[in-house]
Amino acid sequence: MLPRLYAATAPDARSGQLFGPDGWKDFRGYPTRVRPSDASHPDTARWLWDLSEELTGVRYAIATSS
Repeated sequence: MLPRLYAATAPDARSGQLFGPDGWKDFRGYPTRVRPSDASHPDTARWLWDLSEELTGVRYAIATSS
C-alpha cells in the first residue's frame, strides 16, 4: 500500500516510474523506486497481451503505431 500512496503523492515521483517495497523479496518495506519487469519490453508486452486475449477470449481493437 505504501508504494502506491508514495507514487500518487510524492513530489519527486514522475510519470513512468515504478515504486515497490524495499524489504525482503519486495514483499514489504518502505517505498523505493524499482526496475520494471520484463513485461515493460515491447516484444514481451505484445506476447503477454496476445496470450491474455487468447486465454480469456476477449479481443480489444487497439490501434498500433507503425
